[in-house]
Amino acid sequence: MRRVVVLLLLILPTFVGAQSYLWPTDASHYLTSSFGEFRTRHFHAGLDIKTWNTPGYKVYAIDNGYLWRIRTSNTGYGKVLYQKTSDGRIAVYAHLDRFADAVDEYVYKRQRETNSYATDFFPDKDQFPIKKGEVIAYTGNTGTRYPHLHFEIRSPENEPINPLSLGLTVQDQVPPSPQKLVVTPLTSKSTVNGNYFIQMPTLRKTGKHSYTTDPVTVAGEFGLELRAYDGVSAVYNKYSIYVAEVTWRDSTLFRFQYDQFSFSDSRLIMMERNYALEREGLGRFQRLYKTRHTENLPFYPPELTGRITLPAGEHTVNISLRDFYGNETNITVPVTIARSRTVSAKWAQGNDHLICTLVNADSSDVNHLNILAESGNTVSPDSVAITPESAKIFIPQEDEENHEYVLNFYEEAEPKPRAFPYTTSPDTVSTLPVFDWIYTPRGMIAQAGFGQPLYEQLQLELIHTNFDTTIHFITSDLVRWNTPPVSTDLLDGATIVISTPMRVLRIFPDNFVVAQNQRESVLSNRDGGAELHILSNSLYNPSLIWYEKRDAPNDAFYAPIWQFKPRTVPFEEPAQIRMKAPEVQFPKRQLGIYYSEDGEEWNYLPAEFAKDSTMLVGEILSLEAFTLRRDSLPPEIRIRTPASNGAQVAPSQGRLEFTVQDEHSGIPSSQSLQLLVDGEPVIFEFNPITKILTYRFRQPLSTGSHTVQLSASDAAGNHNKKSYTFTVQ
Repeated sequence: MRRVVVLLLLILPTFVGAQSYLWPTDASHYLTSSFGEFRTRHFHAGLDIKTWNTPGYKVYAIDNGYLWRIRTSNTGYGKVLYQKTSDGRIAVYAHLDRFADAVDEYVYKRQRETNSYATDFFPDKDQFPIKKGEVIAYTGNTGTRYPHLHFEIRSPENEPINPLSLGLTVQDQVPPSPQKLVVTPLTSKSTVNGNYFIQMPTLRKTGKHSYTTDPVTVAGEFGLELRAYDGVSAVYNKYSIYVAEVTWRDSTLFRFQYDQFSFSDSRLIMMERNYALEREGLGRFQRLYKTRHTENLPFYPPELTGRITLPAGEHTVNISLRDFYGNETNITVPVTIARSRTVSAKWAQGNDHLICTLVNADSSDVNHLNILAESGNTVSPDSVAITPESAKIFIPQEDEENHEYVLNFYEEAEPKPRAFPYTTSPDTVSTLPVFDWIYTPRGMIAQAGFGQPLYEQLQLELIHTNFDTTIHFITSDLVRWNTPPVSTDLLDGATIVISTPMRVLRIFPDNFVVAQNQRESVLSNRDGGAELHILSNSLYNPSLIWYEKRDAPNDAFYAPIWQFKPRTVPFEEPAQIRMKAPEVQFPKRQLGIYYSEDGEEWNYLPAEFAKDSTMLVGEILSLEAFTLRRDSLPPEIRIRTPASNGAQVAPSQGRLEFTVQDEHSGIPSSQSLQLLVDGEPVIFEFNPITKILTYRFRQPLSTGSHTVQLSASDAAGNHNKKSYTFTVQ
């Protein structure tokens, strides 16, 4: 039984360019998704209207016009109608269960002519005229999992417009709700709270619709990122934010407003949202600043960048979040601006002194340091020599028992000191570091961790044919160390060494490549077991890319596991993974490339054998763990309707439904399925998300016994066939 919904309409002021459009369905006046929300590699182009998880509600033409385009597909929008309205715009009604009868019969005729369920055509202008309020279809879930109506309004140029900006309304008195905030350093020399990584200050509620964060200290240019959602009255769905505005004093630093975009911009959502944070499990953060890729998105005023540079001192940056109906939430971010610089240390052994040179320091810094000896005592320097860019500190060595020293440098504005250690004993043994690289758009940050404090200055040496570069790590606790962001230009072609002044701790293996834009890069191992081909347009930003190889854990794997890193680098266009296929005693087609995010659950990657049948080649849009596995199991077929209760009885009108699923390689397309009813092939629908195959009777079946035969093949060539007999009474 359908749920009865009372529709509440708001009286709103006249919208610029608005028409008196009709709400497109009798299902509800509530949304499950809003305009501009994140979808995988694209912006959500319309509104998803709640149908209470039930198909079959009426879909109305929102205006006078005609059907401009009709499409049926097992994926994407499923069954979808495109209407040209009286003002030249395009209304889109998607995921439909069925069309109105006249349209449905016409589509079925074309499907029979082409012997294909998939259709896409543009009728003559006079073929399907429709009037405002006419029932043109019924809601469903074709092409998606849960029943709802996906509804769009596009400009005459076929660009999506927020339907709420054209006069369609929903009930809403609920303001947006912020969840987390991130402060991001935006240049290679910028720091937040004394480090080069992003910082996530605690967000606290201070009023009914107001929040604040812990204070942060910033040096250099920075930006803000926010994880937040909007809500509406009466339902618990979460939506994206319509308007966000960043201000300082009386100046607006950044603003977005989701009213319209172009499909050509849609993939830039990978840059507009922070892909790396989501991959790290921290949630979906929206950048409140422009990158070089997103500066022309239509959501942003062209003159505002959100890349914040403020004068030294204490400030308050404000964020205002608003929904379409003006419900507002405010966030204040206390920010202290420190000097932008990178201080490093160089140690040297004199005749009777240790000499520590602080590079990029000045005379005022001498008051902001202390020196601790191994004994735990504070050591006072004998003298200090100041130059314009350094401070040279002479440390006495009177106690021969002191072998280890730590110079702590700090600024008044920084919450943590930076530690620069040194040992006078060449026999000091430290554990080897656990080493990693962190991807950022500013460059790669080298990160090292030790099981015990390291009393030597850690450094990164980049050795080229004609020059060497040394980059110092920083640390606050002598256990966790990291460099500033390192340009991929410096890493390109370098031998990478992690060392101290006294010893080499580790040489980064040569199983890496520096992928630069406008250049194809290939990363492979010596035996050719796996190859990663990064094309010239695969990445948004350059990145160091490397692999780690692990042995196959059991007999279910037909190759080692190749873990490509970093997992957090976003892709603009596909790259290729190529894996060498071993000789096997079963059909080679059953071998496939599988990938995993966690090393536990393995997913099939569509791939094809190269011409010589030795390499499997697939396209990827993220760096994962890859291996080869076998799929020898055929698809599973089960009848859903009519229900199986010993004897299957069906009505003369209605539908047949089956579940067709494959645990490994999956059903590649509807062409891998065939349905015969009484020995004749029929046109059917298949939803690859729900795994449900549906055949709708086009005319009443005669009473008596009928047979159904369904066959299915998976991507590995495994085949299954099931026959059923049912009775019409």
